[in-house]
Amino acid sequence: MNAHRPHRDYNGTTTRQHRKPCRECPFRRASAPGYLGNSSPLEFQKVAASPTRMPCHLRVDYERKDWKRQAAKAPQCVGRAILTANICKRVDDPLLLTAKADRVAVFSHPLEMLEHHRALEADLVAFIVWQNGPWLQREQARAMLEQWRERQRRIEGRDA
Repeated sequence: MNAHRPHRDYNGTTTRQHRKPCRECPFRRASAPGYLGNSSPLEFQKVAASPTRMPCHLRVDYERKDWKRQAAKAPQCVGRAILTANICKRVDDPLLLTAKADRVAVFSHPLEMLEHHRALEADLVAFIVWQNGPWLQREQARAMLEQWRERQRRIEGRDA
């Protein structure tokens, strides 16, 4: 699905889809650290990684009683679509928004986003376990997290 055109959504209506992540998109590298509304970084990333529709958070007032109706009519989150492309994850649902990868404007990996939004160490490990399945032991997940951090330091040119 092209992020540049209107498209038919789950509720059967046509919405105007924006092309770039909104100014406060939590998937943008320039986003305010920790600004995720009432969600923890782990909760937010689990929703983003799931194969469900994710509306642009600026288009939904979650304090109102009709927030579900608003969410169904709102354009989808472009930042989430770009992050999905950045990690080369295929989207099987034709009603979910897809976009081209952009590792400059949007985080390259979910762990990068979690660290930016000040996720606790335990949440980073919990996300790795959640993403890889219950067979993964927490010590293995911690080792995977440290390996990922080491790769990031090398990429950024910092010493270990």
